[in-house]
Amino acid sequence: MTQTTRTLSGLNILLGIWLIATPFLFQMPTGAFWSTLVTGVIITALAAYNYTQTAQGREVSTGAAVANAILGLWIVASMFVYNIAAQVTLWNGVIAGLLVLVFAAYNAYASGQRGAPMR
Repeated sequence: MTQTTRTLSGLNILLGIWLIATPFLFQMPTGAFWSTLVTGVIITALAAYNYTQTAQGREVSTGAAVANAILGLWIVASMFVYNIAAQVTLWNGVIAGLLVLVFAAYNAYASGQRGAPMR
């Protein structure tokens, strides 16, 4: 599972960087601008931490993975909270948020399985 969790953490790093760039590429209200920017920074940092963990032969942090899953869900919700009207911006946030959510949720699940007996 380490290779899979490392790959998914790496993809979340890339998605976090994309979310950092998004407010500068698409027109957004001020609240959405800062929410997306700050959330992208946090996603990147947490994913980088988990990537480093796996690179050192350790399991991913369940807490960091769960936090990233929640942040991915927030990215999706924030597109509606801030009433993003531009379809490209809206779908960019929804797709990026869902990918972060799914990748981080898998990592959280995988980290919870490390102590589970094989069946």
